[in-house]
Amino acid sequence: MGLAVDAPIVRPKMIDPFMPKIEEWVERSQGKVRADKLHERLQLLGFTGGERSTRRAVAKAKERWNAGHRRTYRPWITEPGLWCQFDWGWGPKVPGPGGESPARRCCSARGWRGRAIGW
Repeated sequence: MGLAVDAPIVRPKMIDPFMPKIEEWVERSQGKVRADKLHERLQLLGFTGGERSTRRAVAKAKERWNAGHRRTYRPWITEPGLWCQFDWGWGPKVPGPGGESPARRCCSARGWRGRAIGW
């Protein structure tokens, strides 16, 4: 009988001993460090692998860092009667005692159901 083929076999990589250092540099730079610069630093620490291995490892470290630092948006939940927004503007010209003059208009929007009321 052979081995089960449903899961990939994880092999050790040359960059594995340097992963804690890569993750530290990604954390320190808040995910903005470039892989080519990290490759130069890793070579000074004794890494003999290729730049492609470094790029893969840095991409994986950045992906993990970004997963924990995503921006969250919260919906603005209004309550009836709490919020009202209004604005004034000029309307169409209307006839008056001194000739035609632009009418003043007001538009109001309630925060509940998003319906606007204009007059």
